[in-house]
Amino acid sequence: VGTPFEDTPDEGVLMVNAEFTPMANPTWEPGPPSEAAIELARVVDRGLRSAEILNMESLGLVSGEKAYILFIDLYILNYDGNLIDACGAGAIAALKGARIPSYKISEDNEVSKTGKTKKLKLRRHPIPVTITKIGDYLILDATAEEEEVADGRFTVTFDEKGNVTTLQKSGAVGFTLDEIKKCINIASEKAAEIRKIALGK
Repeated sequence: VGTPFEDTPDEGVLMVNAEFTPMANPTWEPGPPSEAAIELARVVDRGLRSAEILNMESLGLVSGEKAYILFIDLYILNYDGNLIDACGAGAIAALKGARIPSYKISEDNEVSKTGKTKKLKLRRHPIPVTITKIGDYLILDATAEEEEVADGRFTVTFDEKGNVTTLQKSGAVGFTLDEIKKCINIASEKAAEIRKIALGK
């Protein structure tokens, strides 16, 4: 429990951080987050927020004073490419399995623990799928070696109704309209498949 943001005084807070550990890749060094780690955290965060995965008002306790603060810390322990999809699915699984302390609020707005816990109520289950572009080829679930030579990357996040909730493009080379349509079609099929395996939905 902490202080909510001033612009959303009645809502809880969700924060996503990513840390690349040297255990995952010998070229990664400990220290402040790299640009890649910051981008990863932002893309995962955007995928969750755009899908409105949680009712953030339900995580507010006392307006402007107390709210639940949820942290999703992504620690990369083994890296062989496609971190966005792995971390996006991992974040959903973490929220789905999380239990948070239950609090009661007195008449004078004092917040105290009840000694019980409760599950988070997820409104949606967004799944990100990333397509990597190398030359004229579109590659699903690229390896680290493929990402090293990639020209661009296109991530599409879908909710369980098949709605696109987030689009993210990175890399120096653009995607044609036909390539974007193809990426969305491929990602739609794969998201449904991943959701069935990971969430049973």
